[in-house]
Amino acid sequence: MRKISATIVAILFALSLCACGKAENIPTGNQAPIPSQAENHTIESNESTTNYETTANASVATESTTEDTTPVHIHNFSSATCTKPATCSCGATQGSPNGHNFTDGNCANCGMADPDYQKAASVWIPTNGGKKYHKSASCSNMKNPEEVTKSEAEARGFEPCKRCY
Repeated sequence: MRKISATIVAILFALSLCACGKAENIPTGNQAPIPSQAENHTIESNESTTNYETTANASVATESTTEDTTPVHIHNFSSATCTKPATCSCGATQGSPNGHNFTDGNCANCGMADPDYQKAASVWIPTNGGKKYHKSASCSNMKNPEEVTKSEAEARGFEPCKRCY
């Protein structure tokens, strides 16, 4: 009877590992699996409970006559962020952080400022005539000046103001 119970427990163990996607962790003979993370699996029968704890170095089976009422934890990973991998409430992580996606000086995902971003030099050009670009909007008493990049001002034919430069 004890051999039949042990056989049933072993079969249930193999089926539970297949059901949770861990079929590669089924020990065969004297060989112990070497998974990437420690995992716990519990097989319950009417007569006894067999706990299998799989670690990076060995698979250990212990049998007891008391019923194990420990709830089984199923990972529920949050989405990865720019700086943190997907994380479960138990602290387990999966994958790696997404990394920042900097566009125009800020991360498009989290809004963090790009520490290496250098805004293109801007200048002021007159909107009511004139051929000079300026460092300050108030130079030469301009009315309603337009802020543009220096390269854009030069492409439009503007030259530097002698007072500003």
